[in-house]
Amino acid sequence: MYPPIRLFTPDDYVMYNRLSNTLYPDYAITVDETRFLDQHRSASGSHQRWVMEDNGDIIATCEYSQFLEGGQTGEFGGNVMVHPDFQQRGIGTYMYNHLLAALQSGDAVSLRNRVREDMLPGMRFLKKQGFCETKRSWESLIHVQHFNRAIFAPIEEAVRAQDIEITTAPALASDPERDQKLYVLYCELSQDVPGTANGKAMSYYTFMDYVLNGSLSLPDAFFVALHNNEYIGMSFLQASQQDDTLYTGLTGVQRAYRRHSIALVLKLHAIAYAQAYNHRQIRTWNDTTNMAILSVNERLGFVKQLAWIYFIKLL
Repeated sequence: MYPPIRLFTPDDYVMYNRLSNTLYPDYAITVDETRFLDQHRSASGSHQRWVMEDNGDIIATCEYSQFLEGGQTGEFGGNVMVHPDFQQRGIGTYMYNHLLAALQSGDAVSLRNRVREDMLPGMRFLKKQGFCETKRSWESLIHVQHFNRAIFAPIEEAVRAQDIEITTAPALASDPERDQKLYVLYCELSQDVPGTANGKAMSYYTFMDYVLNGSLSLPDAFFVALHNNEYIGMSFLQASQQDDTLYTGLTGVQRAYRRHSIALVLKLHAIAYAQAYNHRQIRTWNDTTNMAILSVNERLGFVKQLAWIYFIKLL
């Protein structure tokens, strides 16, 4: 007999984060960041979390979030976590069955999850539960402190010669339409990211609250490419709990301006920002089929790490 499962409460954040950071130390997150992400999920759609305790400590959790943005109606993301000391006891399956029962009582059509390719127990668990692989995404990183931007000077000059200007979101504050223009551009570029085509666009509220002004946002690291004052491309960085690491949010250029090295120059500015503020590395994730951005990253010196595998189960 397992301990009872109960709904998550605000008093559980510290223990929940401790469990999450124990299982994923390379992607540690603060309590404040978790609260912020939960508020975003709750505002965007259905989100629910349950916990299991042992002697007053959270030893397992399960949760779901509805994909209202960037996904189709009825798509949910699910997650089950079990403390290493309590694994291989059937608790993961028990929590998963609780999650599945909750989803099947609503309008859920599919459940998605992802696991890094070296997390073999998690991969076996998903396959055992009937999940099928849909795609893979490479994690890549670059150590920025010894990066030599000078070797790309001819490329930067060639981009400037096309009357392309690279600036930041704060530098565009005098434009009364800045926020709307950035939102429209973000949605347009997101649609060309493999795996998101035909998905619902992010709402303007979420873009402002999560992308532009969120707790992970770095305004001076939000770079925008301009041509004749038109917003044609962007690349921005986001903070992480690990002070030496930054994450790439989105890099993209309008279709009419691609193959002119604009994305590469945008990322050069991002690397320069990381160097200036003494960050050690930048991490990014890209679909294995997104050869355009993968080639840009490789040219800059990003090194591929382990892949993340995405799974889906139809309900």
